[in-house]
Amino acid sequence: MNRKQDTNETSADGPGISGGTNSLEILGWDSSFFGYKVGKTTAKGISPATVNKIIEQARNKEVRLLYLFTDGDDKISQDSTGAVAGKLVDKKLTFNLKIGDADFDTDDHIEPFIANYPSEKLILLAIQSGLYSRYKSDTNFKNNEFEKLYTAWIVNSVKKKIADYVFVYKEDGVELGFVTLKLNDTYGQIGLIAVDESVRGRSIGKKLIFTVASLLKKRGIGSLQVPTQKDNTGACQFYRSIGFEEIKTENIYHIWL
Repeated sequence: MNRKQDTNETSADGPGISGGTNSLEILGWDSSFFGYKVGKTTAKGISPATVNKIIEQARNKEVRLLYLFTDGDDKISQDSTGAVAGKLVDKKLTFNLKIGDADFDTDDHIEPFIANYPSEKLILLAIQSGLYSRYKSDTNFKNNEFEKLYTAWIVNSVKKKIADYVFVYKEDGVELGFVTLKLNDTYGQIGLIAVDESVRGRSIGKKLIFTVASLLKKRGIGSLQVPTQKDNTGACQFYRSIGFEEIKTENIYHIWL
């Protein structure tokens, strides 16, 4: 799957995303990774004046890139951000699958990835999964940040820093797909999921999802969530076709300073 991943379904954010409402937060992981200060604001009913105040604070703190997140229904914040030249780089959708009492078919080709570093093929699949990533679509990134970010994402996933499980689909020893899973108290979350473009259309993505869902069912965890991009229509259609429902929308802006 090509994202985010039978159609490129991968997560919209990289490692290290968090933030407060209508205030500036400096993101340590992102700043270290990119080599310049990165900030984040989660906006709610924000005014242009407040956006400009946050931008001024960011400049004073030598922030180079500011992420601004708004709820998909928060037109006030969206208009305010657009008024100060914020670039809309992602319409992020979060899908949820209720586990319930359903039976989920698994597949003998799927197994846990147990090495402490990803193979070259797994890294390539992770990069494939980010076709619709904001780090790829934003042309202000000029130093292969997108490829480096998705490489770091899968590396940190197999090292269990940001994921609890990585499952791979193999045929004749060749990795053709994978999914990462982070466990929370009441739900599991897919970080990355990808299927090699040469074998799409064979339900490998569905088998990976159902493997994860089966694990959650055994653990008594009631739902599975996955974020993707609205522009990734293939991924959205795929998730809906296997029972996921949209539960959240966010607009993500980049403001370069």
